[in-house]
Amino acid sequence: MNKMIFLILFSTFLIADKVIEIDLSNQTLTAKNNDTVALQSTICSGRAGYSTPSGKFKILEKERMHISNRYPIVDKEAGIRGGAKMPYMLRVTNTGVAIHAGEVVNYPDSHGCIRVPYGKAMQLFKWTDIGTKVKIIGKTSYGDSINQMRISLQKDKKSTKKKKRIYKNSVQWVDDHLSYYDNL
Repeated sequence: MNKMIFLILFSTFLIADKVIEIDLSNQTLTAKNNDTVALQSTICSGRAGYSTPSGKFKILEKERMHISNRYPIVDKEAGIRGGAKMPYMLRVTNTGVAIHAGEVVNYPDSHGCIRVPYGKAMQLFKWTDIGTKVKIIGKTSYGDSINQMRISLQKDKKSTKKKKRIYKNSVQWVDDHLSYYDNL
């Protein structure tokens, strides 16, 4: 009987080897369970001036409907009206870098977070546990015209007295998808 309990506990330990690998060079995410691919997705990492850090991390926190306190959404007429929405947030660093659902474009465009399409973010959120390993490798390429423009604007900002910020709220809540997890 004791051997049976030991085997069950030992096999549970072996099964729980989950890793999320993020390749900044290719803008891809691969979630693996014991070297078996569980999920693959395209991503959108940090744009010029907001690079996504590389290294080895762990999932520190999970929050299904997180609101950013670092990047508020600004409306000129109404003023600040809350933070950017970060659904299915998986915190990777203590400085605010997270994996979350959002608009994924063909170039790095986030403030350092790793954006994943909604459907994939929902699956990843359910699959991931606190403590799941996250390995971020590669180097983001800023060769596209949009990021080259951003780099040149950063160089010129010394001559600009007032920096104009444009916030676009491309992330929208999808209530019917969020209720999906309430029924599991």
